Amino acid sequence: MWGMFANSAKCYAQTTYQLLANDHAQITCVAATHHGVLIGTTSGLYQFNGTSIDLLIPIVGDTITALAQSANRTTWVGFSSGRIARYERRSIISSNYKIPLRVKVTSIHADKHFWVGTAGKGIYVWRSSTPTVIDINNGLTDDYVYQITSTGDNNIVAATDRGINTISNSATVVSSFTAKDGLKDNIVKCVAVA
Repeated sequence: MWGMFANSAKCYAQTTYQLLANDHAQITCVAATHHGVLIGTTSGLYQFNGTSIDLLIPIVGDTITALAQSANRTTWVGFSSGRIARYERRSIISSNYKIPLRVKVTSIHADKHFWVGTAGKGIYVWRSSTPTVIDINNGLTDDYVYQITSTGDNNIVAATDRGINTISNSATVVSSFTAKDGLKDNIVKCVAVA
């Protein structure tokens, strides 16, 4: 199922790029949600309903870099500025989840805990009101995290600039897989769990 979604997201991105070319928006992320297919871009949040693309919210001075939907159907939006927000009824609503400003949010995963991958500052996980930072100082192979996803057994898999990491729900790095373990390249930008 994950592989099918990843292929679908790639297909949507390739299709919509041509349709959005008139406003010069660059597509940065795509997610299937209960709102339909949402498309994060350099100029705002769009929705693809199967036949047309509509601009839901224009964004000026920031870029949407991550989209995710949690099990309770909350749609999360991450920005290149480090801001994390919810999308509801054609509005972006600020959240209490905070990471250092100017740290790009690359991926969001919300299950029992709230996980945020970043470009250069590792992974932030909220198991309470204060985040725990998972970075190279406590076992992550690299602080640039492209994507995080759940394995379905309460673990998280992270694609990084230095391989793949598995992290337990208690925020402990369980294992890593890098080029020295057999990967063709250390840079892993996308990971899917089947």
